[in-house]
Amino acid sequence: MPLLLLLLKLLLLIIIFTIIILFYILSEVKYNFRLKFFGHLARSAQEEDHHRVISAALRPPSDWRRPIGRPRTTWLRMIDEDIQPQNFGVHTAWRKARDREVWHQVVSTATLLGVRHQEEEDYAYCFYRAMLRRARL
Repeated sequence: MPLLLLLLKLLLLIIIFTIIILFYILSEVKYNFRLKFFGHLARSAQEEDHHRVISAALRPPSDWRRPIGRPRTTWLRMIDEDIQPQNFGVHTAWRKARDREVWHQVVSTATLLGVRHQEEEDYAYCFYRAMLRRARL
């Protein structure tokens, strides 16, 4: 009986680690896709709507504020956080993204750095700790 309980706990730990690894892989894929899509938008023709929307969002009016109840995190802020470890902001990224080879190098470097958002790491760690507590019961 104790051997069966030990095997069940071991199986639960293997499942937990698999979920955490999948979480990090999906996080990396999402991060990589977001940067590649930003480059695609930067290289698009200036007459296209999506190019004009992002260009306008990069320089909002000085008196503009997000409405009450709207999330503070925007897609451009996420891009800014993604490229922050490379020591340049979203405006520099917009300029660099217009050159495909340069932007490919930026995305490759960012992926090699293994940049992950702190809240995602905290979530995975909290999930791991919670599952371990359940396994001990």
